[in-house]
Amino acid sequence: MNVGSPPRRPSSGQGRSLPARSRRRPASPVQKAPLAAPVQSNEPVPADLVEVGRIVDAYGLAGWVKIAPHEPAPSSVLRGVRCCWLAPAAAGSRPQLREIAGLRLQGSALVAQIDGCADRDAALALKGSTLFLSRADFPATEPDEYYWVDLIGCSVAAGDGTAFGTVAAVEDFGADPVLRVVDDEGETLIPFVAAHVVAVDLAARRIVVDWRRDY
Repeated sequence: MNVGSPPRRPSSGQGRSLPARSRRRPASPVQKAPLAAPVQSNEPVPADLVEVGRIVDAYGLAGWVKIAPHEPAPSSVLRGVRCCWLAPAAAGSRPQLREIAGLRLQGSALVAQIDGCADRDAALALKGSTLFLSRADFPATEPDEYYWVDLIGCSVAAGDGTAFGTVAAVEDFGADPVLRVVDDEGETLIPFVAAHVVAVDLAARRIVVDWRRDY
């Protein structure tokens, strides 16, 4: 599953978006995580892995790789961790836990040194690999801030009880993030902004909105 973006809150004003951590407002920059325990090759694969990016090329000659994150690079959740799960491009490949020995911004991308990747040939061999993180390892959100991946699957209803279905995706069209809600009657697109999102209860997997199907 794709993380989509970092957490956001629904924005408070019209025409402003909820970040990828969605809020009803965007999350603050990710804090650096402490160095993880040594990586073990026989680590069980967590059941809550979330796809957060992809290795698109080698970077330089010393084994660094270029990563296209699935959210704006400055706010990528990868900037707050020291390990990730790496799945080679080959279909059916089992993700392996790998240490991130170094990581920095490079334009709209990230460049990283993956443990055990010591030269350009090794980096090129990782091209096309997918990066995952356990949802449990995501940095904590601030109050009224949500990771998009947590919104998917929530039921959506108006305050009067009118049900719209469940969130199938959170779309980012460049303005406000939009909840794509589906049920047997079809699809409803609801901007994830404070003007329309009344409450988000992740524990109950429920979102209350001020919306009508004929909007």
